[in-house]
Amino acid sequence: MAVPGPSRLGTGADYCKGEENFAPYLEVDRDLIIGQNHASAVPRAQEVVKALS
Repeated sequence: MAVPGPSRLGTGADYCKGEENFAPYLEVDRDLIIGQNHASAVPRAQEVVKALS
């Protein structure tokens, strides 16, 4: 769920966060694959493998 973050309003950036703290959360934008926290390590690695296939 992308919502404008308070410090990024009007800059064209989107602020995204997961529903729960410390739960896996990924954002994928073309070639950029990022995870929100340490719990996102495995899903992020799976997404990287999928992107490289």
